[in-house]
Amino acid sequence: MPKHTSPAVDRIGVFYKYASKDYRAQCNGCGKGYHKHRWEAHHVLPGVCFAGLSDFVRGCLAVTDYNINKPNSMAGMPTLKAYLLFYRTEERKSAENEHQLARWESIQMYANQVKAYGAAATDPGSFPCHNPVSYGHVVYNEDVSKTLKENVFDPLKKKGDKGEHVDFEQVKSLLQGVADMYWNGLVARGIGPGGGGHVGVRANFTNRNGTAASGWWKPMSMVDLAAAPPPPPSMRLDKP
Repeated sequence: MPKHTSPAVDRIGVFYKYASKDYRAQCNGCGKGYHKHRWEAHHVLPGVCFAGLSDFVRGCLAVTDYNINKPNSMAGMPTLKAYLLFYRTEERKSAENEHQLARWESIQMYANQVKAYGAAATDPGSFPCHNPVSYGHVVYNEDVSKTLKENVFDPLKKKGDKGEHVDFEQVKSLLQGVADMYWNGLVARGIGPGGGGHVGVRANFTNRNGTAASGWWKPMSMVDLAAAPPPPPSMRLDKP
């Protein structure tokens, strides 16, 4: 145990995703986000953000009562297929002729989804898309890592260099503050502006090939994408 981390206690801080075998079940009861068909457990503070830390900082985290796999640090988020399944159902309802209906019915993956989840696909709501990575999760990790470094890790290291006492309740509060900030940011993105004056996931996704083409992906992305925007996803679930 590094100096100045008294009182010495057993490790209670958990900052690795796979340290918990039931993190998805924990997330399911978190009360935040989306937890119906095609959802994933989102670690608001991803485990990768806690890699490569100094021994002193790791020691501080070890005795900080914070677990990234618990409900207060998790949220349910829809996958891309959750959107495709729901909005494909909506587009099928508005199909103009039997030929279009036959095309939709021929998609075997959709038929399998209906069998698994019931005829009525569930509205994923206005939350950003958790995957694939082109919707920003990798950059999200980088952003969280930078915020944690500037607001938690570097200040802890300075305390260690100066031989100062560490208040672990304060460390816990700082971690929770970063988690709350990033979750609130994701919620805000999902209901925010996209392209062509459209606001929110629904308006942008349903107009992705038309009036919202200039920014339909923005409410669905976890971050501001610097790279070229992803192409609008096809409603063909067998080729998402």
